[in-house]
Amino acid sequence: MGAPGHRCAVGRPPGGADAFAAGRPVALGCRSMGATASSAPATSDSEPSLAALERAHGHVHLAARALEAAPPGPADTRPAARALEAATAAIYDAIDLRDDRLAATRRAAAELDRGRGALDLAVALDPVLAPPCEALRRAAASLAEAEPHLARRPPELPLGTEILRASRDTPRLHRLARPSLAPVWRVPDPTAPPPVAPAPPPVARTHAELAAAVAALRSQADEKLRAAEARRAANKKRRAARAAPELVAEPPPGFCPPPWPSLAPAGFVRAKARECFEELAMLGVQRAPVPGEPWRSVRVLEARLLAAIDALASLGGEALAAIEPLVRDAPAKDPSRGFAAALVLGCCEGRDALGVVDRLLRWMGPSDPEVARAFAGALALAPHPGLGSWLRVLCADPLPACRAIAVEILAYRELATTAELAGAALDPAPAVAAAALPPLGLARGPELDELCAHGWRHADASVREAAWKAGLLGGAARVLEALRAELGGPLAARAALPLAVGGDERDAADLLARTRHQPRAGLVAALGWAGLPEAVPLLVELLGHRDPELQLGAAEALDRLTGARLYEQVEVPPEQIEVPEVPEPGLGEPKPPRLARLVSDPRDLPADGANDTVVRPSSDPAIWLAWWRENEERFARDARYRRGRPYSPLVSLWEMDVLDLSIAERRWLQIELVVRTGGHVRFDPHDFVAVQEQALAAWQPVAERAATAPGSWSRPGRR
Repeated sequence: MGAPGHRCAVGRPPGGADAFAAGRPVALGCRSMGATASSAPATSDSEPSLAALERAHGHVHLAARALEAAPPGPADTRPAARALEAATAAIYDAIDLRDDRLAATRRAAAELDRGRGALDLAVALDPVLAPPCEALRRAAASLAEAEPHLARRPPELPLGTEILRASRDTPRLHRLARPSLAPVWRVPDPTAPPPVAPAPPPVARTHAELAAAVAALRSQADEKLRAAEARRAANKKRRAARAAPELVAEPPPGFCPPPWPSLAPAGFVRAKARECFEELAMLGVQRAPVPGEPWRSVRVLEARLLAAIDALASLGGEALAAIEPLVRDAPAKDPSRGFAAALVLGCCEGRDALGVVDRLLRWMGPSDPEVARAFAGALALAPHPGLGSWLRVLCADPLPACRAIAVEILAYRELATTAELAGAALDPAPAVAAAALPPLGLARGPELDELCAHGWRHADASVREAAWKAGLLGGAARVLEALRAELGGPLAARAALPLAVGGDERDAADLLARTRHQPRAGLVAALGWAGLPEAVPLLVELLGHRDPELQLGAAEALDRLTGARLYEQVEVPPEQIEVPEVPEPGLGEPKPPRLARLVSDPRDLPADGANDTVVRPSSDPAIWLAWWRENEERFARDARYRRGRPYSPLVSLWEMDVLDLSIAERRWLQIELVVRTGGHVRFDPHDFVAVQEQALAAWQPVAERAATAPGSWSRPGRR
């Protein structure tokens, strides 16, 4: 494996991830995140005191999550939860230098002692609470370990605030003067004790005693009857008040109506914070362009998104404290709210902000693919300088979904070392290995060939696909042989596209022969990427196939190969404008019903909605046949073509820059550029528009140097 100091970043700034590991914020990749050199306290694991505080923080969170998940019992865990909230806030004060670190650490230890005392009493009533009690003991031991180190250091002044500046093109890191964002642990209320049976009436021995006992029982019954009547009357009055219309006095003629009731400052801040937060959640869903929409058109949405983040930051700490309840109190676990929370908190400095993100991620469930995609997408864009340290802690989490998110973001932000990626590639969880393999190909570690070969033999299809990408990006030996072998197996439709991107003329001819023998959606799409002119007659013939998926795939392949731009406007069913990364082969099974119909009342099912109008390549064989007869002579049989031009890396760059392609297609074009040029410039369609434009400009000279033989199938070695 590679040495730990070898980074997968290409052309990283001086210091790079090594400077980050030493506690200094750095610019990530080609992004300008707005962080300054002194914008955060050092949070390096190399400092024993801060590492001990991080361990204590993890133990406290583990205990608190156990208390939240514990079933209701006779023990009251609310006092312990309140103590853990105060201890967590004190730990954040120490890490973020909002208070003297030694004083804050001692305050956290005192709160932990209070929580342990309350929890010890609860354990006596409910032994199920023993594990969180043990976690608190470990947290107290970590704080005791940090205290001597802090006592030997001189007092550190709290960090000052910075003037808030508006974000331009990319999010800016904001430093606010605010209290720490303390959690609110929602533990169950204790169960009520069983009712005490009333004492039996005394035995009457005389007539006078009997009369007194009867009078007492009659008085108790009358009292209960009067209490029940009073409750019924009060309930009736409340129902009548709710049902009565609110009468608003009309103003006299010529006078304006009375003003709206004034809000307290805290209520105003919460209301505005909710407006900005819901705006962020909406923009997070709409930011990705749909196929057929120019990718630069989302610049308007990005400007609104950045304005919403800046507005939330300008509202101060009270607005940030309202974010966690806005997510947890929603009617459902909405991934779009998770995206909004992770992005805005990732733009605000402080370890407590990442603590909120961690709590929300675990509460929403990282195993849900939509939740994981939302949080990973937000954290990939956030400029928080402490993400690297927190994500490395998350890499050791017992949940595979958390490890996969951590590896994905570390690789995306070019913070992962080759050794870390190699270790993640051997993770038993397929999601973690699949996230680590493609960036490992860019890193070109010494064990790349061995790890790729291990991935090609993996039972999980996602790991095998990731290993193919890693082999193409890193120029691994025998990657083309592995892809050729897959063409005869069950993953032939998925292996066809990587082979078309990285293969040669022989592979293109093999794809053509296999498609002619047994046409499938994946093979048809790969013919358009392969660029062999001999495939045009077969693709025109497939336009008349009975399968509409094959028809559409053949039309798109013809357009990609010839660049004829023979388009038509068609209507498609609603909710169908989605393009998967690789076309899924049909299995003959019925499509699952729409979610709206599954969750709706059968007596009031929602309508299917109006059809969407899209512009796509024509599926009329006659039009394509006439065009091919007229232009066939322009295509040389032994050359590779793309969009009607002899292929060179400049054509791939032009497609990424100009054409209205899907995110998946642009990512494959990035892989093709790496394969066909031997160089690498960091690019991802998930980035902000300004960052993508910078990456495309950096790709231009690299592609020009490699565009020496248009129409060839050459694959230069990695430089």
